[in-house]
Amino acid sequence: DYVKLNILKEMFNHSNGIVVIDSAGKYGAGLALEVIGQGLKELDIEVLGVQEIVDPPLFRAMAKRHLGDNFEFVYSSSEIWQEVGILYDTTAVRLIGKPTIYWEVALDMPDRLRPAISAYFKSVPDGFDFHVIVVHLKSSPK
Repeated sequence: DYVKLNILKEMFNHSNGIVVIDSAGKYGAGLALEVIGQGLKELDIEVLGVQEIVDPPLFRAMAKRHLGDNFEFVYSSSEIWQEVGILYDTTAVRLIGKPTIYWEVALDMPDRLRPAISAYFKSVPDGFDFHVIVVHLKSSPK
């Protein structure tokens, strides 16, 4: 886990703030969710876009278990089997209003899949406001 945690830290250290983490191992070694949780906590990550969540209630419970009760999770919907969402620290940011789901970018294969989600946040200390948009793209010959 020490090596995986250092890999995670280096991913953030050498990025412009945008990091993609593969926890499934489908395309590589993958990082255990526990290591990702530990790394996010140590790196003080406040907002994180996530994708391919197949069990949102379990994901929320595991996030709270590994990151703390101050983390909340909003996601695209319960109508599909592969969700996108936003995990955020309620001690650092406040969700303003409801997230917006963009079904027009969802794939029709065979179920509506991968809609985008956006949410509007304000930082708790100074009120800086910003939007987060999560889009899970898929390559296609079309």
